[in-house]
Parts: sequence; structure tokens; C-alpha cells
Amino acid sequence: MPPQRIEVVLQHNVQDLWQAYRHSTDAVVQRRIQFIAFLAEGKSREEAMKLTRYSLHSALKCMKLYNESGLSGLRDRRTENKGAPRLLDEDQTQMLISAIKEGYREGTLWDGRAVQEWVKNNFGLDIYPGRAYEYLKGAGFSQKRPRSVHICGDEKAKEEFKGNADGAAPQSGASP
Repeated sequence: MPPQRIEVVLQHNVQDLWQAYRHSTDAVVQRRIQFIAFLAEGKSREEAMKLTRYSLHSALKCMKLYNESGLSGLRDRRTENKGAPRLLDEDQTQMLISAIKEGYREGTLWDGRAVQEWVKNNFGLDIYPGRAYEYLKGAGFSQKRPRSVHICGDEKAKEEFKGNADGAAPQSGASP
């Protein structure tokens, strides 16, 4: 597919572009202004892309933004993204934390699946396991569990191992 031909419609002179470049404190904005300034100086799009290390996609996007809104169109909008809304509101989160703490006092171990089920049963919402563990962490709990004990563990062998001064396990078949 041949590269698209978008021409920049200059709304500022070269001096104004370089002045805006020098006064900008945002590196993303500076780079976009620099790209447009190179084009305003008469450099080819390919040359300006090489100097700013822009890909074709980024260059076309920058040119489109400038054509549509001038210098204000080149601002970095990522800081305006507030992210997705919270899944549980403050009251629901407090209810969940209370349920987790109450279950802990009763001896119930909560894990991600238990949190998922509780949220589904009480609020009708599906949450991912990672989010469930974030709620557990927010309640002051971690994923730590007691170490498992082997059913066939030999207590005498364990005590013998603990009592060995150098920490090495006794050799089987070796005489003391």
C-alpha cells in the first residue's frame, strides 16, 4: 500500500513554530512541533521523519492533528485520560472489605475466587481474578497461606534434621 499523501496546511510561520518548540515543556509536544517546523522549513516528509525518528503512522497523525487544530492539536492528550470507571463504588468496596474481615475473624480464608463469587452474589458483577486480589490487598490481606504439611511426614526425621549442627540431612545408610 503506497503511503498516503497528506499535505500540511501551515497556520504558523517557521519562527513561531520554533518559538513554540522552545517554550514547550512537554517532550511529546516538542517533538510534534519540531516535525511540523521541519516541514515548514521545506524539508520533505521523509527527511522530517528521519530527523524526528517518526514512523509513517506517527507522522501522518501529527500532520492531521496540526491541519485540524493548529498547535493546540499537537498537545499530548494522554494526561486527559482518566481511565475506566471504578467497578465497585466506595460503599460497595467497604461492604466487601467488611465481609472479608468478618470472614477472617470467623476463620475463613479468602482468595480471589471467593472474592469474585461474593461480588457476583451480592452485586451481580463479574470481576477478573487480578481485580479480586487487588480488593484483598486493599483490605489489608495478602495471598500468603500456611505451608502445607505432607501427610506422610516423619516427625522423628524432621527433629533429627533440625538437631543436626551443620544443617545437612543425615546420609541414609551411614553409621554415626
